Amino acid sequence: MRKKALTMVLILSMVFSAAVGVYAAPQGERVPIRATFEEAAAQVNWSGTDRSIHITLEGNSIVFFTGSTNAFVNGQPITLQDSIIIIQGRAFITTSDLFTIIQTIEAQAAPSHVHGAEVPQGGVITGALHRIEYGGNVVYLFGSMHAGRYGWFPLAYSVESAMRRADIFAFEADLSDPAMLEAMAAATFLPDGVTLDDLLTPEEVEAYISALLSFGIPEESLVDIQRENPVFLSLLITQLFLLEAADNLEMDTTQTVDFYVMSFAEAQNLPIIFLEPVEQQIRLLYLPPNDVIAHVARNFPTLDELLRELTEAAELGYDLNGMAAMYEINDLAALTNLTALTLASEDILIKYHRDMLYNFRSTYYANEILRLLRETQEPTTFFVTVGVSHIIRSWAGEAFTDIVAQLALRGVEAVPLF
Repeated sequence: MRKKALTMVLILSMVFSAAVGVYAAPQGERVPIRATFEEAAAQVNWSGTDRSIHITLEGNSIVFFTGSTNAFVNGQPITLQDSIIIIQGRAFITTSDLFTIIQTIEAQAAPSHVHGAEVPQGGVITGALHRIEYGGNVVYLFGSMHAGRYGWFPLAYSVESAMRRADIFAFEADLSDPAMLEAMAAATFLPDGVTLDDLLTPEEVEAYISALLSFGIPEESLVDIQRENPVFLSLLITQLFLLEAADNLEMDTTQTVDFYVMSFAEAQNLPIIFLEPVEQQIRLLYLPPNDVIAHVARNFPTLDELLRELTEAAELGYDLNGMAAMYEINDLAALTNLTALTLASEDILIKYHRDMLYNFRSTYYANEILRLLRETQEPTTFFVTVGVSHIIRSWAGEAFTDIVAQLALRGVEAVPLF
């Protein structure tokens, strides 16, 4: 919450001339103290006893003295470059001294350690970065695309700076967990006791097998087709095509955004934790209810149909390349519109994805973040990386929710830093 007000003050100090006018003094540009801080939702009070100005800004106490370079920030004495002056009954501060006050508050709020001597400059990607405070704990919530593109790193300064303040890093699920292999192996088959004949008519089974054969799958590989999971096969085939497309689009499927952040944490020997058990992630992705599995099998595309669908998606910007282009220039509104267009349908599979893979998991992540904030005893800063749509999806309309929206429902504010 503190960061939002500080950012507002900083921005207002730069553009205030358009709103109320900046007083140009020999000592430098000045802005009116009361108007500037009140625009940032601060409380400003005047004490005639010692001609001082007392400000409360997001829990911070700031005291100025007119005609003096002395000031206090949360009890810490600060010496300003220029005195606070009164012009026509209004107190003014130079923009450089305003920056000093903001930087002092930021330094006080930072952990005692900051990893890395320098924060890389020149990065652009913000990943819809948010800051969440609860008691003495802080979470920086960062959105990844789970992919990468050459030239994306370093990330935006605000993201890199937050990474260097973190004590603990958190990600969605541990893909290196041995349980992942076990869960994947289980997901290749239908639930116990269920076969294709239980879900489809004989004609539908025949059409499904014909679609699989169009991809060049040998018939001898389908000997256990009655038990194999159509959802798993559908996602596996689609992923193979997307990986092939990634090579053509110069997408890096190894140096992903998640990998970049995790590598930083590992280089600093910082703890890494995970929000979601891999078993849950695999189950939600590959083992939906039987009626959804049946729907996938009935509508399984042939090779020609899948290629046509992927081409049409690319033409509309709904492919990996389109999403990467939006992500790398922080066009979050476009990403949100894409979410709404692709997940607003009442198709049974799409509705399942919207309700479970996205909305349910966003709610789950919000609860896990709250648990970290509430149950961590020592003041700790967390850097949490999730898919970017888990942060901005509620913008897409009433059918969608995200971590930020779920935190708000629980009375916790996530302040945007992008």
